[in-house]
Amino acid sequence: MKRKHLITILLSSLLLSGCLYPQGPGPVIPEPSAFPTLEATKTPVPTATSTPTPTATDTPTPTNTPTNTPTPTNTPTPTNTPTPTPIPAGELFVHSYFSILKERLQKYTTPELGDSLKKSSFADYETPYRASDYSDYEIKGDKIIFRFAENTLCESHPAFEYETDLSEAKLFMRYDDDNNLISDTRIRKDLDPSKPMICLTFDDGPYDVVDLELLKVFEKYNARATFFFLSDRFSTEKWKNAAVALYEAGHQIGTHTAKHTYFRDSYFDKTAKNYDHLKLFWQEINGSSLVIAKALGHAPEIIRMPGGYWNDYMSNCPLPIIHWSISSGDTGNLDAKEGETPDDVYNRKVKETSTNVIKRAVNNGVSLMHSIKKPSPEAAEKILSELSKKGYQFVTIDELCYYRGYTLKEGIEYNHYKLDWKQK
Repeated sequence: MKRKHLITILLSSLLLSGCLYPQGPGPVIPEPSAFPTLEATKTPVPTATSTPTPTATDTPTPTNTPTNTPTPTNTPTPTNTPTPTPIPAGELFVHSYFSILKERLQKYTTPELGDSLKKSSFADYETPYRASDYSDYEIKGDKIIFRFAENTLCESHPAFEYETDLSEAKLFMRYDDDNNLISDTRIRKDLDPSKPMICLTFDDGPYDVVDLELLKVFEKYNARATFFFLSDRFSTEKWKNAAVALYEAGHQIGTHTAKHTYFRDSYFDKTAKNYDHLKLFWQEINGSSLVIAKALGHAPEIIRMPGGYWNDYMSNCPLPIIHWSISSGDTGNLDAKEGETPDDVYNRKVKETSTNVIKRAVNNGVSLMHSIKKPSPEAAEKILSELSKKGYQFVTIDELCYYRGYTLKEGIEYNHYKLDWKQK
């Protein structure tokens, strides 16, 4: 007599709504180590089934049948499947979200706590955020709850919870609803890594007059670019719509802060009277990230500092800082020379800008242009036309990182007049 068993494989996992699991990039490029895949352990669990009643047969009953059925040895004992660990907050969120939360937590008070947060190291702008402080989180319905252990914010501080909207938090999540890394889903997988690549980047927009013309030029050449936008300009509807159109077409959008403040060394001089520049610096980054995130549906993951200024304090920046290696010079020599008409100035700038980029082009180079300059679309077309003949592929920063195996880190400035992407 044979007994049939039905074994059902049960996968026990803790699914957090909106908290998704990463998938690495395509097989050509190694998966960046910053995004390890987390998977639930699959353990087979036996399921009880009804045993069929035996029917009469003509088979003779064997004699001397043992009365005690031996117990099989080495039979695996079913165990409880461990609950998978949620994605660490430092991998799940664009880090500017932690900076935004910290700024809000500085205003968090209860009758018991009073103003203790304002006196804590947690409120110090010199240490803007720590991803580890946000590691204990839970998603419930339309809210996300962050739990803070005692003494996290200051000495003798009790444990507490901070609740905020999940819809906003999702703007800063790196993964979409299909478990894919958002930046990865926007990368073209049909590019040839054996051919040279170059990133054309444009600052100071959005500006529909220029950006929509650039959109047409890049579509013509099946090319993409990266735009570093000022969030204050998103208050003009037609400019914001131009930014959305670029993003939806596959171009990458980074933040260029809110108001294009030049963060020179003097900006961080704490001996200055009524010094509050560190606070203003973070408000520029946090505010611009939130405005752009709400407009595009996803937060920017890179930043370019206005003027390319660098200060050691920026090593605390919650985003990778993208500089450039090729200057187009499109902001200089704007005054008309003797005898030049406005058309002459325009044509001269088209020629100077395009020539500078074409002559200085290198594999993995990052060029600087501006999308508030009216000659930019025509100059871009000349650049695309000439460099396409030389085999160049025009890619976003994310695409360059994907195909070259780079993993960008927060607080590092990349490509400061260098031809490669080695960290400082």
